[in-house]
Amino acid sequence: MRYRFWIALASLALLLGMAASSPNADGNDAASAAATAQKLLQAGDFQGAFRAYAEAVRTDAGNQEYRQRYAILRQVISLREQIDQERDPKRFDQFARALHSFYRSEGILGEALKISHELHAKQATPETATMLADLQLELGMNDDAAKILAGYNSGDNPEELHVLYGIALARQGKREQATTQLGRIKLPEGAAPGLCYHVARLQALTGNAEDAQNTLTRVFSATPPSEQEPLRTRAQNCPDFTSLAGSAGFAKALATPSQVKESSCSTGTSCGACPSASACPSSKEGSKKPEKPGVIAH
Repeated sequence: MRYRFWIALASLALLLGMAASSPNADGNDAASAAATAQKLLQAGDFQGAFRAYAEAVRTDAGNQEYRQRYAILRQVISLREQIDQERDPKRFDQFARALHSFYRSEGILGEALKISHELHAKQATPETATMLADLQLELGMNDDAAKILAGYNSGDNPEELHVLYGIALARQGKREQATTQLGRIKLPEGAAPGLCYHVARLQALTGNAEDAQNTLTRVFSATPPSEQEPLRTRAQNCPDFTSLAGSAGFAKALATPSQVKESSCSTGTSCGACPSASACPSSKEGSKKPEKPGVIAH
């Protein structure tokens, strides 16, 4: 969801014609404004961040990143205003998930937690319980996460839910129950890297160091090159891997090269969907006409 959300909004940014100032604008001033925008965004000041990005765009009209961030933030602010008045369940779900993805990608966890609570209150499904509990665990709200997940820990609910429940139990000091929970998890061939990552956390928490390292190797092998460094930082800072920190096996797992093909200039798997593919000198698809960019549903 996060990838689709960013692609949709980034594509929208490229289509917008925004007013620009002189080409001799000071790039340092623009960078300063953009940095201020990010700080304000992290503090939850969306309007302040929007004004700062507008200044960055005005000062450095040729910077595509600033233009995209400006357009994305404008869309986010619009969604924040609309969702409070939205009464259609389907549209509320679309808005909530788009905002949740943005908040998570930006590390604005307080806002992400709020929207997750609202979504779960309206739907109360295993999926929304998983979404909420995942955030609660990241924020150290282990008892809250365990309480929510306990009500869904049966039947054919998503494997991720069962894994997160095991993590919550382990963090509560209930290692035996967490180990039992781990025993019911079956990782299928081709399981998503995100699920494998959670399983590795639970394996580490229950004392299965070698299994955890092997699972992490699998995760990094299936992670695109451009996403490996953020994932590596995340794993190094994750408290669930404390027992592995400093070990040669953990270091080796984190250094696993990606087996995922990716274009050299972007985060896409190929040049086909890139709006700049036809003009990009590194594009292998050269003169092929780019695919029509998607737009977020409203």
